[in-house]
Amino acid sequence: DEICLRRLSALSPQDIASYRDRMLACDYAPATVVRRLNLIATAIAHGRREWGMHLPSNPAEAKLTARPKGADRKRGRRLQPARVEVTYQRDPDTGNEVELSHHIPAEEERLMAGLAASKHGAWLVPMAKLALETAARQGEICALDWSDVDLAKRVMTIRGLSGDGSKNGEIRKVPLSTAAVDALRSFPSYGNKNGPVVGEDQRLLKVTFGHVVDRAGIADLTFHDLRHEATSRLAKIYTNPLELMRITGHKTLSMLARYYHADAEELAQRLA
Repeated sequence: DEICLRRLSALSPQDIASYRDRMLACDYAPATVVRRLNLIATAIAHGRREWGMHLPSNPAEAKLTARPKGADRKRGRRLQPARVEVTYQRDPDTGNEVELSHHIPAEEERLMAGLAASKHGAWLVPMAKLALETAARQGEICALDWSDVDLAKRVMTIRGLSGDGSKNGEIRKVPLSTAAVDALRSFPSYGNKNGPVVGEDQRLLKVTFGHVVDRAGIADLTFHDLRHEATSRLAKIYTNPLELMRITGHKTLSMLARYYHADAEELAQRLA
């Protein structure tokens, strides 16, 4: 991008704003644009603080360069239950409209069936089940080593891709439900004392998951949405938010709230 031709000493908020607008014009998501602007702001702040860069202000800071709207939109995608879809069709003999009922299976059922039928289903099915039981991220599951899994104590240690901590830089221990233990035992690599739990490339599995979702006709679902679903399910068990945060790895209640999505019917059932 042309912003790379600008000297830091001459960089202005207008340059950053123009870069922002070019990214938006190229259909980058607002959240992606914000992450890039924040990265630039962080790099400049480090240079000013640690390397003595002489800039009167940080042109990429949010107070000088506005962030695009919609970047902080809360995503609330959850797996939908089974439903009955009603359509109407005209009877060619009588000319009357006939009501037809179609049973639409639950999205979780359709997802698991699609994953099982895929080329990498042996890995993706237990991965999806484990994600729904533990709220672990895809990268965290792919980084698991069998030495991190204690099925006797029913505890899984999440260390992240670096081995030094997950996305927020912390190592956490996650309790395993019976379904989570069953999911781990169904991995093709089960039985190894050491070595990776997932024996396939994460990028390949991510692409395959997307293809399965498309073929199953499940709209707007990503693997990360399983973390949203799992957090909402676990909240019914761990009603203390501090306990729930220990499992999901969220550092603040505000971040936890972005992943907890109880619908109105579910909340109404808890009322006396």
